[in-house]
Amino acid sequence: MAAAPRSIVDSYVSFIKELKLEPLALEVSLEAIARSIIPKKDKKNPTIIIDIGARTTNMAVFRENIKIAASNPIGAETIKESLASVLSCSPKEANSELVKGISREDKASKVIKNEVNNIINEIDKIKKYYEERYKDNAINQILLCGGIGSMNGLAEYIEERTNIKTKAGNPWTNISVYPLKPVPKKEAGMYAAAIGLCLSGEEDE
Repeated sequence: MAAAPRSIVDSYVSFIKELKLEPLALEVSLEAIARSIIPKKDKKNPTIIIDIGARTTNMAVFRENIKIAASNPIGAETIKESLASVLSCSPKEANSELVKGISREDKASKVIKNEVNNIINEIDKIKKYYEERYKDNAINQILLCGGIGSMNGLAEYIEERTNIKTKAGNPWTNISVYPLKPVPKKEAGMYAAAIGLCLSGEEDE
């Protein structure tokens, strides 16, 4: 069960009806993302899902379903703003630095890492809360998605700081796209929620 402000729900319903479609259900994005990036055989393994958006990072502990969810006001745009401020550069230059990732040791990487540390602090909190509540189910992996989920060095940095195996989530995990050409890995994470929503009908059958 999930709750959301009525104003937000009503805006989605109105938009869908404007498109001459009939809304059947609404779902939180993390539930859809889990359906696409977690292999069916791993659904009982406790996993932290991290979806890094433009302005916020949403995360959840998933084991068969979402057990705990949290949000942090850090996203790609906020990181770019920090880069532009600290490096005294233009938004375009800040975006270029973000694209380079954190696989290097320079001032830009330090700025990005400082922002990512806020996300890591939130990871530590939900991990501690989950493992205190479900003592026999330690979290064993972190899956990243969103616009910068595949950023160079991000998974490695989070894994180093949390000591939990971390990698970019693959939204094609539970489907075959043949004969279509797969979306490049760097962009795949942005499709995780959409693919998960499409798979919801398959689960109901």
